[in-house]
Amino acid sequence: QLYFGEFGCLPTVARRERLAYYADLVGVAETHDMAWANWDYKGDFGIVGYDRETKTNKAPDVELIRALLGEKTVVPAFPAQ
Repeated sequence: QLYFGEFGCLPTVARRERLAYYADLVGVAETHDMAWANWDYKGDFGIVGYDRETKTNKAPDVELIRALLGEKTVVPAFPAQ
């Protein structure tokens, strides 16, 4: 199996375009049966925010998770109940 390794998008790109970029790349990879991995350049890996001052996790980025895994992806509440 071909591996489409570590793609990401600069945080300076507009939010709408970033989400479309991720959804498009995942769509192409999965259409061609490629394994893939996300890497969010300078964004603390994007799926869960991180507050560097308090050293605590923020809430998951639901929009990004759904762009990567599909619109119907269920994202658990944060913090876990």
